[in-house]
Parts: sequence; structure tokens; C-alpha cells
Amino acid sequence: MTAVLLAEQSESQPSSQSVLESVFGYQEFRAGQQEVIDNAIAGNDGLVIMPTGGGKSLCYQIPALVRSGVT
Repeated sequence: MTAVLLAEQSESQPSSQSVLESVFGYQEFRAGQQEVIDNAIAGNDGLVIMPTGGGKSLCYQIPALVRSGVT
């Protein structure tokens, strides 16, 4: 999967939705995740408070896979 994402990144930036589906196997984001991820992909800072099990990890992992370079 990672090789596929790297190939996609060289051509164009993959969408957060496509990464969610292809890498993590989920069809939809949990409440608040999409907004947090979009802000991180845009390069904005953010303070996110979510409950345990709220999906915080994806809020860091997906932008790292979508953006090029070091995050």
C-alpha cells in the first residue's frame, strides 16, 4: 500500500478520503476528523481534544501520508 501511495504522491496529492479507504479500510471519518485532517493538510496548526477512541491517531497519520516531504 505504501508504494502505491508514494506513486500517487509523485503524480498528484491523494485525497484524505482515498487514504482513509485504501490504507486504513474505513469508509467514513468519525465526527470532527475530516476538519482536523483538512486543516493539517493545509499546513495549519491545531489543538484537538478528542475522547479516548475518538480517532486522534488518524488526524496525524493521514496528513503525513497525503503531504509530501517531512511532516
